[in-house]
Amino acid sequence: MCSLPVVITFVDRQIQSLLPVSNRGLYYGDGVFETLRFASGALVLWPFHAKRLLRGLNRLGFSQAVDVEAIRVFLEAQVAAHLGTAVDALVRLTLVRAAGVGYRPLCDSDAMEIISIQAYDMPDDRVYREGVAVRCLEWPLVADRCLGGIKHLNRLSQVMAARELAAEEFEGLVLDQDGFLIEGTRSNLVALRRGRWITPDLRNAGIEGVMRDFLLSGAVRNCPGLTVEPLVAGDILGEVTSLALINSVFGVVPVAMVNGRVLDVNPVIEVWQRPVHENLQLPWKARTC
Repeated sequence: MCSLPVVITFVDRQIQSLLPVSNRGLYYGDGVFETLRFASGALVLWPFHAKRLLRGLNRLGFSQAVDVEAIRVFLEAQVAAHLGTAVDALVRLTLVRAAGVGYRPLCDSDAMEIISIQAYDMPDDRVYREGVAVRCLEWPLVADRCLGGIKHLNRLSQVMAARELAAEEFEGLVLDQDGFLIEGTRSNLVALRRGRWITPDLRNAGIEGVMRDFLLSGAVRNCPGLTVEPLVAGDILGEVTSLALINSVFGVVPVAMVNGRVLDVNPVIEVWQRPVHENLQLPWKARTC
């Protein structure tokens, strides 16, 4: 299947070609968003997406209670109607504060929904079997403990870091201003360090990804315990022996090389990729030597 451009965009569940001029998401980044994978007729990991969505709205002080179940039903129905139930699709759900005066939001403002749907092609199988090469990027993430973890609309740090990537590079790693390894530009991380699987502490910077929450919840049987610990850049050049990129769209991708240092992809494939991908209907094939 070839990737399609965005096939349809909804604003407040009505088809529209242009967004309102006074869009606070466009002006100020005043809102939150989720990027969801649709597969086998349903939104993958929806309960985890809905939980993060509500957490973000609460942090930003949105006053209106959002009916996440109604949103789920609408999204799944629209994907099925326009692309069918057998397709792999990406759904972008954005909730923007609908009203305010300048920077000051109206306390009783509703949330405006903006929804985009497109078909999705998975990465090549070799990415999953052989892993990818990544490097630490120079642009840092700015610490913000008040907004850390939520997926708000101001993602300029990720944009600036991603500018450093060449077209053929799958992903890059970003650090905070103190030199702690936080995440990828579009993914979280799991690392094998001194025989223990860890994921970086995101209290000061970064996005608490849905796949990360899914793994931390222990929902995948036969996976080891995953703990949250700080991870400095120097660790990936010495103590880390295996590393993986994770997100709810592409799943688990092993890192074969970081900053020119070769890592072992087999533990990632066997310990995380195989059970997670079988659980979420993502590609999985044993690595062949």
